[in-house]
Amino acid sequence: MGLVSGKEFADNSFHSYTNRRQVFHNYPQGAAPLMGLMSLLGNEPTDTALNFGWHEKRYRYPRTLTAVADSGAGAFAATETGASIASPVTFVKDTVYYCNVDATAEFQVNDSIIFMNLSTGSLRGVITAISSDSIAFRAVHGLAAVVNTAATLDKQVTKMGSAYAEGSKSGSGRVIVPVNPTNHTQIFKDGIDFTGSALKIPADFDKSGLYKEKSKDTALDHQIGQEFAMLLGTKSTYNTTLAAGGAFGGNTTPVRTTGGVLGFLEEWELAGGGASGYRPGEGALTLDTDSDKRIIENATGTMSKAFWDTLMQRCFQKANNKSQEKICFCGNGALAAVQRMIELKLVTTVDQNTSEDNYRMRVKTVETMWGILHFKSHPLMTDLPELNNAMFIVDVPFLDFRPLNDRDMTLLPNRQDNDEDGRKDVWLTEAGLELRFPEAHMLIKNVQAIVG
Repeated sequence: MGLVSGKEFADNSFHSYTNRRQVFHNYPQGAAPLMGLMSLLGNEPTDTALNFGWHEKRYRYPRTLTAVADSGAGAFAATETGASIASPVTFVKDTVYYCNVDATAEFQVNDSIIFMNLSTGSLRGVITAISSDSIAFRAVHGLAAVVNTAATLDKQVTKMGSAYAEGSKSGSGRVIVPVNPTNHTQIFKDGIDFTGSALKIPADFDKSGLYKEKSKDTALDHQIGQEFAMLLGTKSTYNTTLAAGGAFGGNTTPVRTTGGVLGFLEEWELAGGGASGYRPGEGALTLDTDSDKRIIENATGTMSKAFWDTLMQRCFQKANNKSQEKICFCGNGALAAVQRMIELKLVTTVDQNTSEDNYRMRVKTVETMWGILHFKSHPLMTDLPELNNAMFIVDVPFLDFRPLNDRDMTLLPNRQDNDEDGRKDVWLTEAGLELRFPEAHMLIKNVQAIVG
């Protein structure tokens, strides 16, 4: 998946670099595999807790969809504001026609375009004029008997380069402005506290006492809590008034939650791609059959192998530039459906010593035509009935764990009050998730069976 080698991971100076790596090294089959894999990345700190951001340059070749004319039922008209031409239409070469579209900002005069999948074929033309909601184009060939009713709506209009006259001046180029997604850091705290007496009493299984055991267990709980947040969290902030006492008692301070993989996928599917503007000018995604859908509901619990292949093709449309590999975290219910698919030889498994094996994280690798998928049973998903049949497909190099400066996972000792007969230490992390290109990730729900 484009991560470090198993040999590098085994080096003490590497895996002891952060507490998160240390936990992953010691418990590679534990309940926080995503946190473990992210600990192997660069993890660039952020210097802001609220709305830390990054830029994604999203190259999208100019295209739009046909829309209904100013009056009538179809998309094609003889004038800019006229009614749609009576159906069927016979397009005549070198004649100018008008078509209403969802958006025109990406197009210019002299662009060569194609209308895909009309009732009797595809139509090509060259743009002669543009308004806010329509394009005028000169047909470069004839096409007879094209249905011009509601059936012509939502057809793809795609630019095919440009077509300029000899001796003509050029148009202006376009600038692709990156989108700027943001997230918040979240403060995670888990305390370890004992009375003075309890600290000195040995346990049956550890004569040195309970402190070491409780510290270890709390560190694991701390990382597991972050695992849940990185998978399921949503970006939010609100204010709360602190209880009386201490330096900040009675003050109103913010509480922030960080967006996880699910939170980013939910934003991707909003109209326009939400506040980040991932999909400008496009509608909300509601149907599993939509090619941009990334949260698959799979309401019946059963999907065909053909639809499974469609989802694999969809999730590998965007992949990191290090490897054409992704990891799929599954509940055991979903993994059982994959196992049956393997037994029926509907997919090809690969026997290879992957980096993930070298981390002692056991995975099952399936090779598809579009990329390689590593399946990993996720204990937390298996424990939750709502996620036991679910799959999170994640492109790990597109993730980054972003701790606030000097607030990565650390143990803060002796946090008890001065006159308190006891000890209190705290595991503290303040961090958020950076997730680039939500379309490279996917959540498939309710995977009970995949049939041929």
